[in-house]
Amino acid sequence: MTPTSPAADAANARITEVESFALLDARAAYLLEGRNIEFSVWARTSPTRPTRCTSFPFLGNGFSIFAPPRTYGVSVSWKSR
Repeated sequence: MTPTSPAADAANARITEVESFALLDARAAYLLEGRNIEFSVWARTSPTRPTRCTSFPFLGNGFSIFAPPRTYGVSVSWKSR
């Protein structure tokens, strides 16, 4: 941290500290070429518990943005010729 940044003091440094975590996005698709139809399954994983991904100080308080929840699904798409 630079001395001119708003989080330069020790109190703000604790407020803005965020643990490391990993995200994974995956998608598998199958295309029916003769009909231009695609079937896919996908998943977006996130930590199993609510995890702060961004945190910033404001007037002595910390405000946080949390990582998105785990999502998964099936998609079907069609392309006109």
